[in-house]
Amino acid sequence: MDNINIPSNYIPFNKVNLCSNNLENVRYFFGINDNPPLLIGQGDDKPICWINVLNNGIWNEAVTANRSNYLPLQVFAHDNKLFVQLANTVILDSYVDEEGALIITKLDLKPLGFNIEGDQTQLNVGGNALSFNSINGGKFFVGLG
Repeated sequence: MDNINIPSNYIPFNKVNLCSNNLENVRYFFGINDNPPLLIGQGDDKPICWINVLNNGIWNEAVTANRSNYLPLQVFAHDNKLFVQLANTVILDSYVDEEGALIITKLDLKPLGFNIEGDQTQLNVGGNALSFNSINGGKFFVGLG
């Protein structure tokens, strides 16, 4: 990793459904120049997220372990649900299912400067649509830059 320190308490989910794409044993969802802008890990009682943004070529932590470092960005984590919004835009809507898999039903990182968005039917990354793919193992599901 170039600039982002991965938190020591980050434990990735073994199984993730990322906007219809099934990931198993994938460490990070996205890599921007080998840096993950979004981390969602297993917590003791709820999912834990970290969000990193680029500002003039420098990575900054916008969310640290479900705590917003940027006032308009709100994080709601309760039981098995994790929800992040910026003003009236849903950044992330997710939950952990009964089998312990992370299910991401809505994702919109465009307000944070990344051309990544998706819903239950597909994930759009840089103008490319990804839907109903399966991957087992790897550092990133999608690497850019």
